[in-house]
Amino acid sequence: MSAAVGQDVGDLGNPSLTTMRRDEGAAIGSDGRIALVVEDEAAIRQVLSRVLTRAGWRVLLADSAEAAWALLTALGSAADSQLSVVISDMVMPGMDGYALVRVVRRIRPGLPAILVSGYLDPLLARDLAAENIAFLAKPYRVAAMRDLLSRVTTSAARTMPETTPDIAVR
Repeated sequence: MSAAVGQDVGDLGNPSLTTMRRDEGAAIGSDGRIALVVEDEAAIRQVLSRVLTRAGWRVLLADSAEAAWALLTALGSAADSQLSVVISDMVMPGMDGYALVRVVRRIRPGLPAILVSGYLDPLLARDLAAENIAFLAKPYRVAAMRDLLSRVTTSAARTMPETTPDIAVR
């Protein structure tokens, strides 16, 4: 199955597939910023996609951590696989967002990440902070996400090496 630009394949009935989303008329940032959004709730996924797209981000959508990993695997070392940030729900069926970030960081060390959830255990909060993973509590305001996204990506740009390895899954 193929999807048109601007459609989320998961909404077309195949939750194991994802696609790049670009809202019609949205500005695409010339700086190549790409966000991977992983959220099992379609409404939240769509709103976040629109917000990011309007802010100039290119957005990859997935409705589960497994679908996100499959997408990254499919992209391989293609230019579009050079992510700028992962934004993921923390609690989802199957692999959780924290596990996804850890797996992705094996191939992209230091990649900025934001996890969102309605609940955060204090011990887990400590672990996230130790691994430089940002956290945003649900429900959140769009402005709060934009501000946090700006902070984590600006901070990462100052601390990440000039080159990062291509995403390649074997």
